[in-house]
Amino acid sequence: MTDELIESWIVSLNNEAFSGRIVVDYLAENVYYGEVFTESSNWQVYFIKDTSNVYVGAVVDAVGDLYWLVQTKSRKKGYLSNALKNVILPHKFLEEEKIRITITKGTVGIENYEASLKVAMRLGFQPVSDNEFVLYKSRFIDSLKAHVH
Repeated sequence: MTDELIESWIVSLNNEAFSGRIVVDYLAENVYYGEVFTESSNWQVYFIKDTSNVYVGAVVDAVGDLYWLVQTKSRKKGYLSNALKNVILPHKFLEEEKIRITITKGTVGIENYEASLKVAMRLGFQPVSDNEFVLYKSRFIDSLKAHVH
């Protein structure tokens, strides 16, 4: 899984040049859920749109791990955090009790590492190793309840 590959999916969706390789359906708010068909694999992906209805990011459900990318021009605007908190994590928790993510400095670079770590910690992910983080369904639900009161 590479940033370049995910970026190509986002560009293909925005250019409507995916010719059946990408199938998406509206899930909620600005999030679309679907499947990307490649020569080597099929990927379950949440695609995120901005307020002008343009795809700007994606969260790939890579069997036991989430991998996300937001296009550079759309970072630090809350699109990823809002999509994860309000749509993607609740959707994942319909079938899972915990969600694991891996954030590796050497893979994503220091700036993206720090940004991803900030998003993960704000959502309630807890470190289980230097680069692995887990969020339990019960903790996530409790954090949502705490913000309602």
